[in-house]
Amino acid sequence: MTKKKNGKVFNFRDQMRVGDKGEAEFIKIYKKKLNPVKSVDDRKIDFTLNNGYTVELKTDSYSMEKTKNFFMEKNTILPDGKDIPGGPWRSLEHKVDRFVYYYITEKSLFWFDPKALCKFLDKYIKENKLQPIAIPNKDSTGNPFHSYGYKIPRSAVVDAGVCLFEDKVKTHYKIVKPPKES
Repeated sequence: MTKKKNGKVFNFRDQMRVGDKGEAEFIKIYKKKLNPVKSVDDRKIDFTLNNGYTVELKTDSYSMEKTKNFFMEKNTILPDGKDIPGGPWRSLEHKVDRFVYYYITEKSLFWFDPKALCKFLDKYIKENKLQPIAIPNKDSTGNPFHSYGYKIPRSAVVDAGVCLFEDKVKTHYKIVKPPKES
Protein backbone atom coordinates (compact mmCIF):
# COMPACT_ATOMS: atom_id res chain seq x y z
CA MET A 1 0.00 0.00 0.00
CA THR A 2 1.19 3.51 -0.78
CA LYS A 3 0.96 6.28 1.80
CA LYS A 4 0.09 9.82 0.72
CA LYS A 5 1.97 12.82 2.02
CA ASN A 6 -0.12 15.46 3.90
CA GLY A 7 -2.25 16.33 0.85
CA LYS A 8 0.27 18.96 -0.25
CA VAL A 9 0.70 19.20 -4.01
CA PHE A 10 4.15 20.19 -5.21
CA ASN A 11 4.45 22.50 -8.17
CA PHE A 12 7.10 21.62 -10.75
CA ARG A 13 8.11 25.27 -11.31
CA ASP A 14 8.51 25.91 -7.58
CA GLN A 15 10.61 22.77 -7.19
CA MET A 16 12.74 23.82 -10.17
CA ARG A 17 13.44 27.15 -8.44
CA VAL A 18 14.60 25.29 -5.31
CA GLY A 19 16.80 23.04 -7.46
CA ASP A 20 18.20 26.02 -9.39
CA LYS A 21 19.08 27.78 -6.13
CA GLY A 22 20.77 24.63 -4.84
CA GLU A 23 22.78 24.29 -8.05
CA ALA A 24 23.92 27.93 -7.85
CA GLU A 25 25.05 27.42 -4.25
CA PHE A 26 26.78 24.13 -5.14
CA ILE A 27 28.85 25.99 -7.74
CA LYS A 28 29.82 28.68 -5.19
CA ILE A 29 30.67 26.11 -2.51
CA TYR A 30 32.92 23.97 -4.70
CA LYS A 31 34.17 26.50 -7.26
CA LYS A 32 37.78 26.52 -6.05
CA LYS A 33 38.11 22.86 -5.06
CA LEU A 34 36.14 21.00 -7.75
CA ASN A 35 35.14 23.68 -10.29
CA PRO A 36 31.70 22.20 -11.07
CA VAL A 37 30.48 22.85 -14.61
CA LYS A 38 26.71 22.85 -15.06
CA SER A 39 25.56 20.42 -17.71
CA VAL A 40 23.77 22.18 -20.55
CA ASP A 41 23.37 19.42 -23.13
CA ASP A 42 23.06 16.29 -20.99
CA ARG A 43 19.96 16.31 -18.77
CA LYS A 44 21.09 13.05 -17.16
CA ILE A 45 23.65 14.89 -15.01
CA ASP A 46 23.74 18.20 -13.18
CA PHE A 47 27.51 18.81 -13.07
CA THR A 48 30.89 17.59 -14.22
CA LEU A 49 33.74 18.20 -11.75
CA ASN A 50 37.38 18.96 -12.53
CA ASN A 51 38.27 15.39 -11.51
CA GLY A 52 35.97 14.08 -14.27
CA TYR A 53 33.23 12.88 -11.91
CA THR A 54 29.60 13.59 -12.76
CA VAL A 55 27.12 14.72 -10.11
CA GLU A 56 23.36 14.62 -9.64
CA LEU A 57 22.29 17.15 -6.97
CA LYS A 58 19.09 16.74 -4.98
CA THR A 59 18.19 19.91 -3.07
CA ASP A 60 15.73 19.88 -0.19
CA SER A 61 14.34 23.09 1.25
CA TYR A 62 13.04 21.67 4.52
CA SER A 63 15.16 21.84 7.65
CA MET A 64 17.15 18.85 8.86
CA GLU A 65 15.74 19.64 12.31
CA LYS A 66 12.21 19.09 10.99
CA THR A 67 12.95 15.45 10.18
CA LYS A 68 15.67 12.91 10.88
CA ASN A 69 15.10 11.38 7.44
CA PHE A 70 16.25 11.63 3.87
CA PHE A 71 13.40 11.42 1.39
CA MET A 72 14.74 9.12 -1.31
CA GLU A 73 12.61 9.41 -4.44
CA LYS A 74 12.34 6.01 -6.13
CA ASN A 75 10.30 6.86 -9.22
CA THR A 76 7.84 9.23 -10.88
CA ILE A 77 4.77 8.37 -12.92
CA LEU A 78 4.41 11.20 -15.44
CA PRO A 79 1.03 12.48 -16.69
CA ASP A 80 1.42 10.34 -19.83
CA GLY A 81 1.87 7.23 -17.64
CA LYS A 82 5.60 6.90 -18.24
CA ASP A 83 7.41 5.52 -15.17
CA ILE A 84 10.89 6.98 -14.70
CA PRO A 85 13.42 6.38 -11.91
CA GLY A 86 14.08 9.13 -9.41
CA GLY A 87 16.76 10.22 -6.99
CA PRO A 88 19.70 7.86 -6.56
CA TRP A 89 18.07 5.18 -8.76
CA ARG A 90 18.00 7.74 -11.60
CA SER A 91 21.67 8.49 -10.95
CA LEU A 92 22.44 4.77 -11.03
CA GLU A 93 20.57 4.24 -14.32
CA HIS A 94 22.34 7.23 -15.90
CA LYS A 95 25.73 6.07 -14.61
CA VAL A 96 26.30 9.28 -12.63
CA ASP A 97 29.38 9.10 -10.39
CA ARG A 98 28.02 10.94 -7.35
CA PHE A 99 24.55 11.58 -5.93
CA VAL A 100 24.62 14.59 -3.59
CA TYR A 101 21.76 15.28 -1.17
CA TYR A 102 21.75 18.97 -0.18
CA TYR A 103 19.84 20.43 2.75
CA ILE A 104 19.88 24.04 1.60
CA THR A 105 18.69 25.50 4.94
CA GLU A 106 21.66 24.11 6.88
CA LYS A 107 24.10 24.14 3.96
CA SER A 108 24.76 20.46 4.56
CA LEU A 109 25.71 18.17 1.66
CA PHE A 110 25.82 14.37 1.78
CA TRP A 111 27.87 12.70 -0.98
CA PHE A 112 27.10 9.15 -2.18
CA ASP A 113 28.16 6.60 -4.74
CA PRO A 114 24.78 5.82 -6.38
CA LYS A 115 25.54 2.10 -6.78
CA ALA A 116 26.35 1.60 -3.08
CA LEU A 117 23.48 3.85 -1.98
CA CYS A 118 20.86 2.06 -4.11
CA LYS A 119 22.10 -1.35 -2.96
CA PHE A 120 21.76 -0.22 0.67
CA LEU A 121 18.35 1.42 0.07
CA ASP A 122 16.88 -1.60 -1.70
CA LYS A 123 17.97 -3.85 1.17
CA TYR A 124 16.84 -1.39 3.88
CA ILE A 125 13.42 -0.88 2.25
CA LYS A 126 12.88 -4.64 1.93
CA GLU A 127 14.12 -5.55 5.42
CA ASN A 128 12.05 -2.80 7.05
CA LYS A 129 9.00 -3.48 4.86
CA LEU A 130 8.71 0.20 4.00
CA GLN A 131 5.80 1.36 1.89
CA PRO A 132 6.35 4.06 -0.73
CA ILE A 133 4.99 7.52 -0.02
CA ALA A 134 3.11 9.18 -2.87
CA ILE A 135 3.97 12.83 -3.46
CA PRO A 136 1.38 14.60 -5.63
CA ASN A 137 2.83 17.07 -8.14
CA LYS A 138 1.70 19.26 -11.01
CA ASP A 139 3.80 19.74 -14.12
CA SER A 140 4.48 23.13 -15.72
CA THR A 141 1.11 23.00 -17.51
CA GLY A 142 -0.85 21.96 -14.41
CA ASN A 143 -1.20 18.26 -15.22
CA PRO A 144 -1.09 16.04 -12.12
CA PHE A 145 1.50 13.32 -11.59
CA HIS A 146 3.00 11.45 -8.63
CA SER A 147 6.49 10.80 -7.36
CA TYR A 148 7.09 7.91 -4.98
CA GLY A 149 9.79 7.54 -2.40
CA TYR A 150 10.80 6.49 1.08
CA LYS A 151 11.68 8.14 4.36
CA ILE A 152 15.07 6.74 5.27
CA PRO A 153 16.69 7.72 8.59
CA ARG A 154 19.87 9.71 7.95
CA SER A 155 21.52 7.85 10.81
CA ALA A 156 20.84 4.48 9.12
CA VAL A 157 22.48 5.64 5.90
CA VAL A 158 25.47 7.28 7.60
CA ASP A 159 25.95 4.42 10.10
CA ALA A 160 25.91 1.87 7.25
CA GLY A 161 28.98 3.59 5.80
CA VAL A 162 27.24 4.36 2.51
CA CYS A 163 27.74 8.12 2.82
CA LEU A 164 31.13 8.97 1.33
CA PHE A 165 31.26 12.19 3.35
CA GLU A 166 29.22 15.12 4.59
CA ASP A 167 30.10 18.76 4.09
CA LYS A 168 28.76 21.28 6.56
CA VAL A 169 29.27 24.67 5.02
CA LYS A 170 29.58 27.67 7.29
CA THR A 171 28.69 31.19 6.29
CA HIS A 172 30.50 32.58 3.28
CA TYR A 173 30.78 29.05 1.90
CA LYS A 174 33.77 28.03 4.00
CA ILE A 175 34.08 24.25 3.74
CA VAL A 176 34.60 22.59 7.09
CA LYS A 177 35.30 19.12 5.71
CA PRO A 178 36.46 19.26 2.07
CA PRO A 179 35.48 16.49 -0.34
CA LYS A 180 37.89 13.61 -0.75
CA GLU A 181 39.19 12.95 -4.22
CA SER A 182 38.73 9.31 -5.21
